[in-house]
Amino acid sequence: MSKEKELLAAFEVLKKEAREWRDKELLDTDYIASIVDHSLYSNIMWYRANLRNWPSTDDFPLTKPIM
Repeated sequence: MSKEKELLAAFEVLKKEAREWRDKELLDTDYIASIVDHSLYSNIMWYRANLRNWPSTDDFPLTKPIM
């Protein structure tokens, strides 16, 4: 396997792992999405939007969204 193909394969693994992390973050914050008077509601909703949009950004998968 050429070095380029190895790098592409490694990058695909990195993207898969990033999506798995993102999906877990979304699951972990699901409960707050239904509590509109939660003290962190606005911050969590902003974070969740960034998580959902992250794969379509130039930063994906190298820079994770933070709250």
